[in-house]
Amino acid sequence: MSITIALLGNPNSGKTTLFNKLTKSKGHVGNWPGVTFDRKEGQCTFKDETFKIVDLPGIYSLAPYSPEEIVSRNYLLEEKPDIILNIVDITNLERNLYLTTQLMEIDCPIVVALNMIDIFEKQDNKIDIKQLSDNLQLPVVDISASNNTGLDKLLETIYENYNNKRNATTVLNNFALGKYIKELNDLYNGSDNQLFYTIDRLESLDAIDGNNSEKVEKIKKEAINEYNGIDMEAVIADLRYQYIIKYCSSLIKKSSKSEETLSSKIDKILTNRFLGLPIFLLIMYFMFHVTFSENFLFIDDLSSPGMFLKDFVEDGIDNLGTVVAQALDNIGAAPWQTALISGGIFAGLGAVFSYLPQILILFLFLSILEDSGYMARASFVIDKLFKSMGLSGKSFIPMLMGFGCSVPAMMAARTIENEKNRIMTILMVPFMSCGAKLPIYTVIMSAFFKGHVDTIIFGIYILGLVIAILSCFLLKNTVLKDDDSTYIMEMPPYRMPNLTSLLLNLWEKTKGFITKAGTILITAIILIWFLSNFDLHFHLLDEPNSKDSILGVIGNGIKFIFTPLGFAKGEEGWKFVSAALSGFIAKESVITTLGQLFSTTIDSIDDAPTSMALTHALQNSMTTASAVSFAVYNLLTIPCVAAVSTMYKELSSKKCFFLAVLFQIVVSWVVTFIVYNIVSLIL
Repeated sequence: MSITIALLGNPNSGKTTLFNKLTKSKGHVGNWPGVTFDRKEGQCTFKDETFKIVDLPGIYSLAPYSPEEIVSRNYLLEEKPDIILNIVDITNLERNLYLTTQLMEIDCPIVVALNMIDIFEKQDNKIDIKQLSDNLQLPVVDISASNNTGLDKLLETIYENYNNKRNATTVLNNFALGKYIKELNDLYNGSDNQLFYTIDRLESLDAIDGNNSEKVEKIKKEAINEYNGIDMEAVIADLRYQYIIKYCSSLIKKSSKSEETLSSKIDKILTNRFLGLPIFLLIMYFMFHVTFSENFLFIDDLSSPGMFLKDFVEDGIDNLGTVVAQALDNIGAAPWQTALISGGIFAGLGAVFSYLPQILILFLFLSILEDSGYMARASFVIDKLFKSMGLSGKSFIPMLMGFGCSVPAMMAARTIENEKNRIMTILMVPFMSCGAKLPIYTVIMSAFFKGHVDTIIFGIYILGLVIAILSCFLLKNTVLKDDDSTYIMEMPPYRMPNLTSLLLNLWEKTKGFITKAGTILITAIILIWFLSNFDLHFHLLDEPNSKDSILGVIGNGIKFIFTPLGFAKGEEGWKFVSAALSGFIAKESVITTLGQLFSTTIDSIDDAPTSMALTHALQNSMTTASAVSFAVYNLLTIPCVAAVSTMYKELSSKKCFFLAVLFQIVVSWVVTFIVYNIVSLIL
């Protein structure tokens, strides 16, 4: 039998870090609020007992306003864990303990973990933990989840208290309001979590149904009169803070040093109203320069780390490809088998795998910015721009996550309280360029913008952000009209990124990429190979990848839709149409499909690396304008099937979902058409 522990605390209090340490999990950890947006479960063993740990979304209060807050509240009240582990950021004790005073009103054992004690003590601060425990009437343990400090003591405390019967209490009994709470509580004697619901009734403005309605209303009116007609919700919140300040915050002995913190000094520059946005753009450009530049630090013939690693991996893949082809010849494989394995699966996967180093380098930069605390500042900097277009800076976090993958980014939009803002954010996420699209830009742009690939790809990312913001402005002033929402966000302290966390994050990205390559991509490659090597009568073609293939007939049949966009023109335009459509399976499939459909051309170029041969094939089949058009279309069109499925689940209705998909299809076509014609005029 396992013991269920509900892990609960404010956003960015270190819950996910503690969860990972206790369960040996590898959940994403970010130095910003809202990293956890759904509950996660894991296990650990202590003294032959199995602890089932449930990591709940971070919340500031048990009065929920957003979907993830509702998840946490409902779990506590309905699923009734054996014990609550309340994570409190000791560097923000006063604000964090507000939630603790609410948890005390639930009929469940509680252990309070004062996290980040290392940072607290490094500032020469001290706290009387024993007295704090006595004042709260709860066991309190000081820990540092990131440094593994105090975790054994924490587990010991949980073990000692999980089975203890605990009577709910409230700090409000220390004030005049306590007598009204007692009167109201007596009316509902014996119910589950009785005290919590009693105070909830006192705060509520709604009428109370049932036999006790008149008595409840009478008590509430007397309580309101006691506090001169002030709204009871405001009164109760104020009394909670009064208790915290008098009995908890007062136990902290702060350092006499009045020096300005390092975070404050850095923020004067990075969040400056004039410098903040340019600095953010420079940081983003530097990321792309290190990842994609062929002239690193603007030195001719000096490749960036990303390009160097990409060329290294590509050489290895090409050498392995030669070995595979030779092995197939030696065992006497049939021509179609050689074509499928060597020219299909191996060539398709190789076209994508060679860009894995660049994808990981970009993810590494993003992880460093997250872990350091800078991304929270970036959302603050961009809030003013977002607000003018109908969003708040809070939407920036999910949109930024979209640079990695659209699926978790859409799920992260649950942290946005305003429903219309949440819908708009979900609609905008696909315009952010996910990691799977990187090989598309790199292959296409390398063929036409040699020496400027980093700048062009940076421009594509910025274009996606601009289209997202303009789309928000359009929707905000038409179908999604709403009042402006206020954005309040806690600024986490700057910290050195944790090397272990960074490496685990990169490993998870690599493992996910390999898993996708071994399942979805191979399936897509086999399907594309079949469609491009057989005709409509399912006869194997003598000339593969021709317009007479099934894929050729389909591509030519619908390419009129894409002809105005430039990339569908010409004899081989159907290949680009087919590649773009394959991206619905997975965006990596776009490059694997191009690699397969141009395999005949690639094979005719002897002794050339795969990407160079594909580059040559693309240069002979596209213009610069159509190449830019193809990249922009893949940036803006509907995402992969996994992301579309997530969008369906996260949006409020089927109608909203279908309109969202239609909106993205229209926007991608219109913007690509405009870009193609502008570039055609310029070049």
